[in-house]
Amino acid sequence: MRWMLMGTAGVALAASAALAGSAATRREPEAAPAPAVRPAEPPVQQLGPYHTYWRDDRTLWVYSALPELGMNTFLGDADKFQKMRAAGVRIARMDLPWDATMEDRPFHYTEKFYGFRWAVQNAVRQGVTPLVLVHWNHGSPRAPGLQEGTDFHARFNRRLAAYMAEAARAFPEVLFWQVWNEPDGGYWGQMWGGWDNSVQQFPRREQGRRYAATLRAVYPAIKEANPRAWVLTAGLTGTERMVPNRRGGHDVAPAVSWEFLRGMYEAGAAPYFDFMAVHSYRDVAAIGTSIRRQVEAHEGRPGRPLWLTEFGAEGSDAAQQAWWRDALDDIEAPGTPFTKAMGFTLWLGERNSLGIFNPDWTPRSTYTHLQRRDFNQRIRTQGSGRGTVRVRAPDRDPVVAFRRDGEWVEIPNVQIDGRFPTAIRFRPRG
Repeated sequence: MRWMLMGTAGVALAASAALAGSAATRREPEAAPAPAVRPAEPPVQQLGPYHTYWRDDRTLWVYSALPELGMNTFLGDADKFQKMRAAGVRIARMDLPWDATMEDRPFHYTEKFYGFRWAVQNAVRQGVTPLVLVHWNHGSPRAPGLQEGTDFHARFNRRLAAYMAEAARAFPEVLFWQVWNEPDGGYWGQMWGGWDNSVQQFPRREQGRRYAATLRAVYPAIKEANPRAWVLTAGLTGTERMVPNRRGGHDVAPAVSWEFLRGMYEAGAAPYFDFMAVHSYRDVAAIGTSIRRQVEAHEGRPGRPLWLTEFGAEGSDAAQQAWWRDALDDIEAPGTPFTKAMGFTLWLGERNSLGIFNPDWTPRSTYTHLQRRDFNQRIRTQGSGRGTVRVRAPDRDPVVAFRRDGEWVEIPNVQIDGRFPTAIRFRPRG
């Protein structure tokens, strides 16, 4: 038996609107046959390496310790997901901009909402699992129909929770939902008192507390709408402050600060998300190790699954490929903090951009490298399976069959899917 210890687990804005609105020009006939789907890889019989995480006192998560590469995309055509599958990718991060898909009155959806449905269906038909990011796309983010006021943030939370619950019901095939984007950095953080024209309304720690209130509203709404869904935090940047850039905007400063994360935990966010998410366009290993230590310190236990929901590099083909090669080496290294890593991005429509395809859709060398490397080969063959799980549990017993060995329990016939944790319920001993 394998001894397993408890372990650790702009351009873009315009493109996201294109994703939400793509059906306006490319509607599939209702009776059209679904494209052929590549058969799912059969799960291996032997359980591969795994991590465990105590979600609460009575629930243990077991999930694959093998990292998985996914991809960001702003386009929902079937052939785009086919390109992902050709590189061995089976998870796609997609944008659902709240402002572009719902008009002022609640649940009155625009044509772009149904365009997004078309994109989700294309992904699923091609064997790709969507991770959906819900955010706000305009320069001065304000929830539909809301005005400034002393209770603005509370009303925003209620409306966002209602919207995400409605979306979770509308898209039951979407099992991963991400609540906003980079709230601790730049443009995206305005809703919680972050940067607006380079002015910070509240300290980072207070912003984190405000974001925790949003999670407390949104998480139960999503879970009630779809109990099978998993909820990710927004991708945190660890941004301490913003600095002017040569384009007249602002970029994150090199210094890393987790005061936003500290505020989240102080305000009780821990039960109101499943996976922690982070972004890095520099040293992915350093930021992963840094945030893992912070999360473990706040929670008092290891193992919370950590997703890298954006990473990537622009520049020449050679420079981009070299950066990706090194980043993937770090993500794949023993002891990696990352469960999933979502490359940014498939295509952006500019030369030498963050996209791994050229504007004319010819592949850049980074995409060719991904095809050759087949990063996900291990999780496809070892990430799903059945076997015995061993975990230290001196004061509690599983509700399923098990064998005790002192303070440790061994649970046979545990089945896991490489994409999701498996939950095992426990009860107090005696």
